[in-house]
Amino acid sequence: MRGLGRALGLGLFALGLALGGAARAETSLRAVDSTGAELSLEKPPQRIAALAPHVVEMLYALGLGDRIVATVAFADYPPAAAAIPSIGDAFNLSQEAVWAAQPDLIVLWGDAASPSLRQSLARRAPVFVSAPRGLEGVSEEIRQLAKLAPERAATPLEALEADWAKPLAPRAASGPRVLPLVSLSPPTALGPEHFFTELLSNCGARHALPALPGIAPAVSREVLLAEARGVSPPLVVLMSVEPEAASESLPAGLTVLRLNPDLGTRPGPRLFEGQRRLCELLQKAERS
Repeated sequence: MRGLGRALGLGLFALGLALGGAARAETSLRAVDSTGAELSLEKPPQRIAALAPHVVEMLYALGLGDRIVATVAFADYPPAAAAIPSIGDAFNLSQEAVWAAQPDLIVLWGDAASPSLRQSLARRAPVFVSAPRGLEGVSEEIRQLAKLAPERAATPLEALEADWAKPLAPRAASGPRVLPLVSLSPPTALGPEHFFTELLSNCGARHALPALPGIAPAVSREVLLAEARGVSPPLVVLMSVEPEAASESLPAGLTVLRLNPDLGTRPGPRLFEGQRRLCELLQKAERS
């Protein structure tokens, strides 16, 4: 009988552990990052290392800006982000500086962080890899980040969802050809593989140079001259911090439309504003 009682007691103890583990699993916070990896936290993060400018914007949009303890260069929006300690840039990070910030969650940019860096950081703290592609990728990633801090992020997420649902300007009638440039010295475009091409398509436009290779290819002066002298010169959407006078270096015959580079190239919540602004610019150019 003693043996039976002891066995029964051990069985109940094991069942209790299992049920306790199941309860903890049910209450844990789960999210899936851009690589498809699942992240599980026992409680909402309180100290976040946001290691890309667009990640900082996402977290602020979710009401989590006050939990960011470390960031990187060019994390300049909203203005409050300028007060957060910077530990390098997205491509050159100091792991020692990351650990000094004592984060309980690290959100890094998948396009900038090597697999070896991801693995090294993950040994010390949970890592969420951010690499959104286009509007759908941005919105889904924000939804996933919100799952890690629902007590704070649920209400801001509702507001974001409402903003994403706002209609765009009417599509351009003639499907204009558009050349997106991010620099004039030297002339550098966003290639057709960049998510900006999706924004153009949503406005009824198309990339002027669909054969350009890569994400940010250089464009020769000869190509620009040929486009300017063609039968149907493209509209140039210039997303650059260069001064207004710099656009005078482009060949005559090209119409230049300026768009804030953060609205068209940074894959954060303001990309939706950039989408609407782009459609408005193209519509206005078509009417003039």
